[in-house]
Amino acid sequence: MKAILNFMNKIVYTIALIILLQFAGQLNAQQDPQYSMHMLNGMSIHPGYAGSLGGLSANVLYRNQWVGFDGAPKTISANAQLRYFRDQLGTGVSVFNDKIGVFNRSSMNIAQAYHVRLDMLTVSFGLQASLEQFSAKLVDVNPVLIGDDKFAGNIAKSVVNFGSGVYVYSDKFWFGASMPHFLKSKWSEVDGSNSYLSNHLFLSTGGVFDLGVAQLKPSMMLKKAGVLDREVDAPFQMEFGCSIYAMSKFGLGFNYRLRDAIIYLAEFQINDNFKLAYGYDQTVSNLRGYSNGTHEILMRYSFNNGGKAISSPRLF
Repeated sequence: MKAILNFMNKIVYTIALIILLQFAGQLNAQQDPQYSMHMLNGMSIHPGYAGSLGGLSANVLYRNQWVGFDGAPKTISANAQLRYFRDQLGTGVSVFNDKIGVFNRSSMNIAQAYHVRLDMLTVSFGLQASLEQFSAKLVDVNPVLIGDDKFAGNIAKSVVNFGSGVYVYSDKFWFGASMPHFLKSKWSEVDGSNSYLSNHLFLSTGGVFDLGVAQLKPSMMLKKAGVLDREVDAPFQMEFGCSIYAMSKFGLGFNYRLRDAIIYLAEFQINDNFKLAYGYDQTVSNLRGYSNGTHEILMRYSFNNGGKAISSPRLF
């Protein structure tokens, strides 16, 4: 009987420590937090994005994923970036907290970018250093066998990582390629757990076409987990879509994340400084019967310099 209970306890532990840990990641071929409005939150995936908006600006984003699903991911992200030294240097600081069930992941990232202005484009080379903390409240898990020492304490671990990328942009176009984390970091040492943070590759591109009083913005992004890890064979995840704007102020659009969700987007440029955006993911994967979709809201503010906006409103 005790052997059976021990076996059942291992199942509970495995679910708590591995499956839930990978829940928001492996299903989407990634472990990093997922953002529907990544084109407005470029600091979250591209170190080279730092300073690309010009002047000083800040973003705050909140994402409530798979509403109605117990223990589903909830993410809050914030960043600030500054362009300086003859517009050649850009520095960005970003933080996020990603909570999934009893698991919690927090990160602070500092990105430094060097911007090279060409005839019609600017090329930015970015480097990033990250400090991440992973924790799991295993004492909140109800084990089958009461008193199992695997659940006697919580897990907490901090890791340092590094990344880089290139971001090419103008007022009407962008292309980004980045790997925010080079190092494969083990999250848990308990019971031989094989829970790792893998490296991720992000490729994104898009443009803005001026149609007079309207503007059209097509975009696409590819994501790949475990690029430098032969043990990870995750497929590329693709997302593409288009938004249309009226006088660069009001925008509506949709994206499609392959085999995962249809994303509806709305943007409102309140003034030269303040942008408000909302995204809703309609789940189309096998989770659609258990989830009421995903909500995401973003606020961007570009600060003034002596009453003059130092960063004109931009659609990405």
